[in-house]
Parts: sequence; C-alpha cells; structure tokens
Amino acid sequence: MKLKIAAFIILLAFQNIFPQSLLRTFEIGNNKKTTTFESENPASNSINDILVVGDTIWLGTSRGLSQSTDNGTSWKNYYNTSEFGTESVTALLYAGGVIFASTAHSVEKDGTSFPEGSGLRFSSDNGITWQAVSQPLDEPGDSSVRYGNNVLRALPVTVAVQNIIYDFAFAGNKIWIAAFAGGLRSVSFDSLTNNTKAKWSRTILPPDYLSSLKPSDSLSFTLQPVAGKFGKEEYLNYRLFSLVAINDSTLYAGTANGINKTTNAFLPADSLRWEKFNHQDQDNPISGNFVV
Repeated sequence: MKLKIAAFIILLAFQNIFPQSLLRTFEIGNNKKTTTFESENPASNSINDILVVGDTIWLGTSRGLSQSTDNGTSWKNYYNTSEFGTESVTALLYAGGVIFASTAHSVEKDGTSFPEGSGLRFSSDNGITWQAVSQPLDEPGDSSVRYGNNVLRALPVTVAVQNIIYDFAFAGNKIWIAAFAGGLRSVSFDSLTNNTKAKWSRTILPPDYLSSLKPSDSLSFTLQPVAGKFGKEEYLNYRLFSLVAINDSTLYAGTANGINKTTNAFLPADSLRWEKFNHQDQDNPISGNFVV
C-alpha cells in the first residue's frame, strides 16, 4: 500500500496527558481479570468517537477507551490494560447489548508514519471482560469476489497497514466496518460474538465510473483501492471512511468518492444493490466526494 493521505492520520496524532489514577482490578469467573484505571479525566484529550448507552458514556481516544457512569465526573480508563495495551481506539458501536471498539496504532516505514489496524474488542458485560478480534485480512489467494453472476478480480488485502477500522454500523443483523484500504466488510453478529475468528465478507461497491450497481449487471473491473503490481485500476470508492445505518435494511457508506446506499443490507454481500451519490453525478450534488 502506498497511500499517504494526511487526513486519516489525524486520529493518530496523539495527545499525551497523564492524569492521577487509581488502579482497579475486577476478577470474574475462571480467573479472568480486567484492570482499569480510575481518574477524574479521560486518558486523552484527542477524542475519535463518543458513544452514549443509557447512563454510560464511552470515549474512543488516542490513548484507548474511557468510560464514565456519572456524567463525566470520573472515568475508568482502559489504556495500558492487558485487553487494550497502548492502542488507540478509532470507533465505537453498541449493538445487541454488546460494546464494540476498534483499535489501531502507527508504524514507521522508510521514515514515514502510517496507521495500522489492530482489530477490535467487544464486551457483553459493560466492559468488565473483553474478547479480541484480529484485523480482518485476506489470504494471498483471495484474488476474486463473486457478485451476482460476475466473478471479479480483487486485490487481496493481506496487511493491516492502511487497513484500519474508521467506523462501525449494525444493519441486517450484521456488523459492518469501514476499513479504509480494507474496504467495506461485514460479518453476522451472531457468528462474530460466538466465534472471534468468524469470516468477514468483502462488499462490492460501484467503481468510480458507475453510480449504481446491481447483481444482474454484467461487470468487468478489479476491486482495488490503489494501482500496483496486481493491476493498473484504482478506485477511490474502495477507500472507506464512514457508515450510518438508518434501520435494519438501509445502510450508507462514505468513501473518498461519495456516498453509497443500499436498502437491502440483510442480503448476502453478493446480492446487495447499491446507489452512489457524489459531486459529479447529481444536478444538486453534495459539496465534495470525501465523506468522512
């Protein structure tokens, strides 16, 4: 991967603060332990996401996850715990009684800093215990994807650099992730919460030159966000940033080439219909194509 877009490095611009904190350890059956640090402040001033569930506030920050149950008077910080380590938390989601938090860090390559995804964690007991899920990756041989009657070439995303979860959504009983160069992916909620190694499905979106996509179309393009040895094609619409689920069937996905909409999110990935909106394909368009 050789994308170097400054905008998506923002969340990794760490703000280091070191509040006074109190160590607290919970022991839950089978000797499982979660350690948090109680403090008057969140672990960082750099906030990537905010989630409110009932009387609980969750913050995804450049120094991990923070939780408050008293309207922000005090905080439990998960930074430097065994579950979160020193990871940044990039996105949060609450679905089906489960809290999901995606994580990432930066790596140095040839003197340049790049974001690297490190998967996600989820908790079904309000943050007492957590399960870890590795960053979704492809196998080297995953070089094609079926969509309708088409079999399309697809660049296997085999590394976590530039493959970072920027957003979550819950629709069609699936967990959806916007993973920048990793694309738009989904997995059954039940499959993931019962098996952290459940397989994620890649989602076909319209390439930059199309404004819609349906399974009955005859298609010939390569699914890849950047050109390289795999092929010369590269599509901004496969660089994913943001997600919004309106209901159980309607999902919007923001990319570097506009907004994609499906109204049948409950269907398998190879059966989804998509409509795309951007600055070029409407009489009264959105102001820009970079939808974060």
